[in-house]
This record gives sequence, structure tokens and C-alpha cells, in this order.
Amino acid sequence: MRKYFYRSFKKMTATEFCCHNESDVLRRVIIGSWEGYRQSEFYIEKVNAVQEQMAAPARDLLKDELEGFKSVLESMGVEVLVPRPVGKIVYDQLTPRDIGVVIGDRFVLCNMRKQSRRYECVGIFDLIMHYDLSEPNILIPPADCFIEGGDVIVDKQTIYIGISERTNRQAVEFIRKNFGDRFRVVPITLAASTEENLYLHLDCVFNPVGKRHALIHAPGIQEVPAQLSGDYELIEISAAEQAALCTNVLSLSHEVVISRDHDECARVNAELRKICSVIELPFNAVPLTGGSLRCSSLPLQRKKILTA
Repeated sequence: MRKYFYRSFKKMTATEFCCHNESDVLRRVIIGSWEGYRQSEFYIEKVNAVQEQMAAPARDLLKDELEGFKSVLESMGVEVLVPRPVGKIVYDQLTPRDIGVVIGDRFVLCNMRKQSRRYECVGIFDLIMHYDLSEPNILIPPADCFIEGGDVIVDKQTIYIGISERTNRQAVEFIRKNFGDRFRVVPITLAASTEENLYLHLDCVFNPVGKRHALIHAPGIQEVPAQLSGDYELIEISAAEQAALCTNVLSLSHEVVISRDHDECARVNAELRKICSVIELPFNAVPLTGGSLRCSSLPLQRKKILTA
């Protein structure tokens, strides 16, 4: 069994990117914004057939849930940032996870496959441009490299990359080229989505939690890499639980996670309580758009935990 401990670091400044593990202590995060949502139907993206048949979430409910999310994070000592409303061409800024990802001390500005999401990054420029301790610390993928943050999980000196409808194999090579000297890079090909289950991103079927566990919906992965069973004690997620985005929790540390307060998540939350504390949060509006708590958060700083 690996032992985990905190290394004494100099106090983090507001201009440091730092994410080395999925469950290191969260210090600074961007969360989704409800402002402006659905002001223009022309720019609303429906991610699957199920959403085509569903009513859109009410803006008042989105506001209540995201402000409740912000309040809980701040009560746990996390600095919370919110994207600046863009307007005109961007009216959905609910899930900032996909527009960027911090790997180590660098920020990768993601190249979105869906045209309707390519300009969301404008809303966070003011929040990331002052990170200037090293150069280059903001990376921009080449044009043929499609990558979204929900397909990237950094944990235990490994970068797991989901090859999906939104992230291609060129993204794997881009990550290897820029981070392969410091991280093991493990591609994971997602299964095709079905009418009942949407496997949009890797974090819809796999997510590390606690010190050594991970939530997984194995049918959502074409072939589960041996590294997952070697590195983690896996908690299996059913099809119904996956559809409720039970994997899409946000770790505040290896001792605390925020999870969805929902009937389909009850069993998973009970399993999580065996290894850490669980904060259950009402979160039913954002999932109607295809994402949950992890999707609605973009960590910029986590206090690094080392293994021995």
C-alpha cells in the first residue's frame, strides 16, 4: 500500500498553476456560470438525442445550484473564480472543465471539436493570463489536435486521456510530446455512446477518488487498461448510476469529495463514505445539459501530495 504525505512547499502564489493528482487539496478553481444561459437558442448545443427531448433547465435553478456549489467550496477554503460573461456567441458557460486543463505547472488551452464551444475560453482569459512564473506555461494544441478537459485525468504521475467523440489520438501525441518526460501517458478509448448512456468524456466513466480508489463504469471503456486495476481499487458503477453521472464527483482532497444528492447516486455515495467524507449537493439542473460537478469545475491549483 502506498503512503501519502504532504511535502512542505513555499506558500502558493495566485500565479502558480499546480495540478499533479486528482485528489490533492483543492486551492483555486473556476466553476461554471449560469449568467446568459439560453439567451440565444442559436448557440445552444444538444449533446445527445435524450437532450433533444428534454426541457432545458431553468436559469433560476442553475443559479441556485451553482451559487450553492460556490458557497460549499468557499466554506472549505477554496478560492472560487467564475468566467466573465461572453455573450453574443457564447451563451453556455456551465461546464468550464472542458475548455482547459492544468497538468503539473502548465495550462493546456483545449481545442474544442464542437464549434458551439470554441469561444468559451474567452470568458476565462482574464483568470489565467496573469499566470506568468514560467514560459511557456500556457500551451495551445495544433489545429488537428482536438482535446477536451473532461477527457484528461492527471493522477499518480499518470495522465489518462480518453479517446472519445471530442478528443482524438493526435491529442495523445501532443500530451506525450509536452509531458511525457514527467508523466506516464495512458490512452483510454471510450465505448460508443448509446441512446441510454452518454460516454461523452472519460470522467463520465472513470474518476479517481480518495487515496487509492476510483469510480469506473467498465462498459463505457473499450478495453480497460491494466494500469487501472494495478493503481486503483475500483468501485464499479452501474449503467443507471453512470447515466446519473455518479462518476462525475469533485475531489476537494483525498479525504473529501462533493457528490450529487440524487437517488441514483445513493449507493455510490455510501461506497465513497467507506473511504472519505462525502458532501452531497443538490445538483440536478446542470446534469440536464450533459455534465455534473467535475464538469462544472476547472481546478487551477491543488496542493501537491507526494507518494512514497
